Amino acid sequence: MMPSIRLLDTLDSSLREFKLGSAPPYLAVSHAWSDHIFPPEMPILSSLGGKVVQEVIRTCFPTIHHCWVDNFCIKQDDEDDKLQQIPLMGSIYHNAEAVVVVLSCEIGFVQDDVDAATRGLEDALQVWRDDSWAETRYAEFFQRGPGRRKLIHAMKGLARFTCSTWATRIWTLQEYVLAQEVVWIGRDMHPIRLDDRLFQAIPELCDQLAIKECMSREAGTEFAILHTHFKGMVNSRFGDIEVTRIMELLGNRKATVPVDEVYGIMSASTVEIDPIKGETREEAWERWCGSAVLQGRVRWLMLPPATFDPQIGATSSFNCALPCFSLRHDLSSGSCLDSVTPFEPVAGKNGTFALTGRYVGSCKLIRRLGSTYRSKSGLYHRDITLILFSSGNWHLALQVARAFGGGRYNKKQLIVAAQVMANNYARACLSIRKEKEEEFTPVITSFFQARVWGDLMQLQGRGMMDLINISTGFCARISRTDMRTSITTVVVTNGILPAGDLHCLDFNAVAGDRRRILMVIEAPGGQPESPHDLALSLTRRALHKFGTTLPISDDYDGIWSIQPMERFNIGGSDCEVCSHTLGDARTIDQPQSSTPGAPLRIDSKRLKAFLRREKLVNKAVSGGICRRRLSCKRTSGRRRGALVRRIR
Repeated sequence: MMPSIRLLDTLDSSLREFKLGSAPPYLAVSHAWSDHIFPPEMPILSSLGGKVVQEVIRTCFPTIHHCWVDNFCIKQDDEDDKLQQIPLMGSIYHNAEAVVVVLSCEIGFVQDDVDAATRGLEDALQVWRDDSWAETRYAEFFQRGPGRRKLIHAMKGLARFTCSTWATRIWTLQEYVLAQEVVWIGRDMHPIRLDDRLFQAIPELCDQLAIKECMSREAGTEFAILHTHFKGMVNSRFGDIEVTRIMELLGNRKATVPVDEVYGIMSASTVEIDPIKGETREEAWERWCGSAVLQGRVRWLMLPPATFDPQIGATSSFNCALPCFSLRHDLSSGSCLDSVTPFEPVAGKNGTFALTGRYVGSCKLIRRLGSTYRSKSGLYHRDITLILFSSGNWHLALQVARAFGGGRYNKKQLIVAAQVMANNYARACLSIRKEKEEEFTPVITSFFQARVWGDLMQLQGRGMMDLINISTGFCARISRTDMRTSITTVVVTNGILPAGDLHCLDFNAVAGDRRRILMVIEAPGGQPESPHDLALSLTRRALHKFGTTLPISDDYDGIWSIQPMERFNIGGSDCEVCSHTLGDARTIDQPQSSTPGAPLRIDSKRLKAFLRREKLVNKAVSGGICRRRLSCKRTSGRRRGALVRRIR
């Protein structure tokens, strides 16, 4: 039997009942209850919400005379009616002619202003659609030309839509995502229609082009909600992300009932679980994640763990295989993965997931790197991060270039990238000491150097470095005894040092640009030395997810694609490492107090001497003779390294 819904007749303020599939055209109102735009003591059409609805109908939809408002179309004092109507809300909002988003703030402009601004941003939208922002002519126009002012002005206009509690509520997310059309209106009573892609394109361009005035995600700053809420909301509405990723958007939204942070938008994710009375949100989250994985959404298993944060509390799930509830938004949005197609169907029992994959090789941690450097203004600085990881040391700089290059660069390009890191260490330290990180730009001594460094930064900007924003990175080497090759990469984990041996498994986690992310698992020591026997021994136990790698170039696919498929068990109550940790907590490799502070404690004399020496080195390295010798194809890698060391 077709369920019934109630609609408000705007001509006489009466409620009329219709079958869900045969209702007349209507508008659905999306608002935050805390804004009190429909006070219960006031007649519906006399309230702010009622006046807003009438203005939208008069201006945009003159032939529509019905609307749906949750305050009145659901009997708020009847629990049975709530249980019947709330499950229908997804269909109600999806079937509406338009969803009217009512903001408690003034937007400050009218439709003509929006149309003119949109026409002026056509070039920016085209650059975003074509992903051509890295081309020199566009980078110059938007970073240092008139395009920069245009992007900043657009961000300020879009930020007007974020000055309301509507943007931070759980239920309003579903109402927006399911809408056929959205009309915005604020207290100034001017209905606005705009291309919602602007909420996605402009913040992304500002990030990619490093428009630092518009990049802050610090709570309370002007553009924070555009980055943290609106961009992902639009991605989900237009189907630009895998459907279950809508659950990551709940990580920065609020609900009156805590468990609604999981239940609030399950219908839009296509993975639903039955509510359990008295269940905590963490328990509901793990049940939902488990159901998603068993339905083939393996992406949720490939998210890295987060570093322990005393301000947040627990940053790990009860099940090592699943992402932490409190940081699910940050972990998921920065993962580089949109979807993962498993090799074979996934099975599970007691929280342990059985997946088909390949054994890639053993993993050895080389040294601790840490997390992405974040200034006091809340901005992450990718360039400063790589430079600090190098510590001004040529050998370490080459190591960092290999690890974050993901197999993309040849030896000459790695040398050039390492050169930039080592030569700019003192300048990066000085900018941190003076708290002027936003003004920092590395010294580049040649066009080739600029091209390589720019490409490396673009690679990090495409999600490479986002994985260590809230996690701990370790430089690591992946190798196999039966193959003469090794891969230098970064392992992303929670900072807890392993007690056993580490190994890498391939579960077909491929990013959009075909780079591959491996799962790093921990197993007790004393395993067989033969890779084949070792892989078989790993299939007989529940393995602990230690972390994941950064995306690795598909050039290495030939190394492990020939390996046989095996069935591995990950996480759950049978995980030996988790069981041991509950009784005897292992050491957390917290950043030493001197690590982030070391650059700040370099004395002035040493800094000045370092900068003078750097100037001389840059002059020598940029000389014609040296450039030719460094780029000479006949010069061996060892000879080239010796030459650079001698110059330094």
